[in-house]
Amino acid sequence: MTMPVTRNRPVAVANKVVNDGIKYVIGHLCSSSTQPASDIYEDEGILMITPAATAPELTARGYQLILRTTGLDSDQGPTAAKYILEKVKPQRIAIVHDKQQYGEGLARAVQDGLKKGNANVVFFDGITAGEKDFSTLVARLKKENIDFVYYGGYHPEMGQILRQARAAGLKTQFMGPGRCG
Repeated sequence: MTMPVTRNRPVAVANKVVNDGIKYVIGHLCSSSTQPASDIYEDEGILMITPAATAPELTARGYQLILRTTGLDSDQGPTAAKYILEKVKPQRIAIVHDKQQYGEGLARAVQDGLKKGNANVVFFDGITAGEKDFSTLVARLKKENIDFVYYGGYHPEMGQILRQARAAGLKTQFMGPGRCG
């Protein structure tokens, strides 16, 4: 069975899975949907394998029926930070996230790794997922003379930020996780 899963409906979807007698679930995709749904699946004896949820706490709770096939934010963050420090070597870094469980968690993990490497993180800030106008952020990047941005979040916002930054003449280098693909 294939069902649409949205970030704001994980409990309703999980309850439908239970009511329909389904015993195995491949999904949910994002951590913010996976976490509340996994509580229901574990209680009901339903095996869930998430192919994309990266929040460390999902599998740290000791549940026996909740599995993942992807790495943790706590692994991805230090790896990204190491790459930034060793290969990119920026002078002034901004870390931006979408205020969601996945994006902010990953951004914090990158920030922690960069701080350990004594990188100059000028600011750490969040945008609102679904937002379209990032002119305030772009102006701040320009004002602060940021030469590198790490974005924790999904591709729609990353694309808009990048497009608006380029339109404003910024040559700042951007990096994000696989979800920005």
